[in-house]
Amino acid sequence: MNYSKVLTQISTPLFTAESIFRRLVQNLLVVFNYHEISDSPSEFCLDFNLNVRPDVFSKQLSWIKKYFNIISPNDLIKGDFKLPAALITFDDGFKGAFTSGGNILKSYDIPAVVFMNMGPVNGGMCLSGLINYLLKYDIKFKNQINTKYGNELKNDSFLRCAESDILEYFNTNGYDILPIAQEYHGKFALESDLKKSVDSGLYLGNHLYNHSNAVSLSDLELKNQYIKNENELVNYKNYLPIFSYPFGQPGKCYNKHTSNIIFSLGAKSIFTAMPFYNNGKRENLIHRTAMFDYINTESIFRSHCLMPAFMNQVLRRIDPYGY
Repeated sequence: MNYSKVLTQISTPLFTAESIFRRLVQNLLVVFNYHEISDSPSEFCLDFNLNVRPDVFSKQLSWIKKYFNIISPNDLIKGDFKLPAALITFDDGFKGAFTSGGNILKSYDIPAVVFMNMGPVNGGMCLSGLINYLLKYDIKFKNQINTKYGNELKNDSFLRCAESDILEYFNTNGYDILPIAQEYHGKFALESDLKKSVDSGLYLGNHLYNHSNAVSLSDLELKNQYIKNENELVNYKNYLPIFSYPFGQPGKCYNKHTSNIIFSLGAKSIFTAMPFYNNGKRENLIHRTAMFDYINTESIFRSHCLMPAFMNQVLRRIDPYGY
């Protein structure tokens, strides 16, 4: 069940008045999180509700611009912005974020940051796409993972499964389904897209080299994933030392220890995928509100922006900092 959609629909009638909405968000920094912008999304994006159609994306940007002071990631780093503020972010580096998304952002003169996995850009596979393809279509692999981790997984197989599990499986079974899995996941941006991204007002950030779950990595592996990704990204003049956790859930995907490692490597800000409020300008662990294709009217948009108020109650026992 998509609990975010349900809560949004329930709360929509409560926040239709613009004046009420403006008062509720007047002291907030709201960071919006997207993935793909496409009229023909991949199976993976449909499975995980990661796509927003271009016409809906354009509407959402118009509403964001209406109610918030839209800032760039440089403004965020400097702490130089006026509340209520909004920042547009993308995760992973899907092709449509740069093409359709970049063109629409440019038409609105809105900056954004794309947190990149450079492994797929260099011809490799996004780890989360490969894992989810195998879990969906290969019962033998799924059984192997369930046997290895048992009750530890519950419904989070894709979070606990590591690259070593896939290599072990391929070595044992002697086949490579990378091309099929890439089609399932969808197209990533090319080097040419990244080179042109500065013209669209896009910045680039770090999302680890191959979308690994930070908590599942050793300290050395986490450092290597971050540094390997950064070594690719520094070749682009619009790269900034800011970081987004893959998957982004507290405890399962990040904690105080992993954040300390990332900050020690030079990150100025770290972004999660938790829909909690950001108050003030000096936070360096920043929470984000995921955006969906069903947010297609202004009243639903206003309600969705206030979702953190509901999530703070529903998830009140969860420490959003993962500490």
